[in-house]
Amino acid sequence: MECSVVVDDQGLTVILRDRGNPFDPQNIPHPQANVPLENLKPRGVGVYLMRKMVDEIHYEFSPEGGNILTLIKRKTS
Repeated sequence: MECSVVVDDQGLTVILRDRGNPFDPQNIPHPQANVPLENLKPRGVGVYLMRKMVDEIHYEFSPEGGNILTLIKRKTS
């Protein structure tokens, strides 16, 4: 896994690269709300948190390059 981080006047960009199986976070459903923590399904919560915390999520996959996940958080004025 490779992680790149860019901080500039616009905000923060995090790029995660791996050689794993194709994985598109847009295909992960939102976790159930108002469920006791012990009944929460273990998958999908991380993607939910990403969606809530960043302004943009971009996903790419290529057999040569693997998975590339880009997370962008813009600065607020």
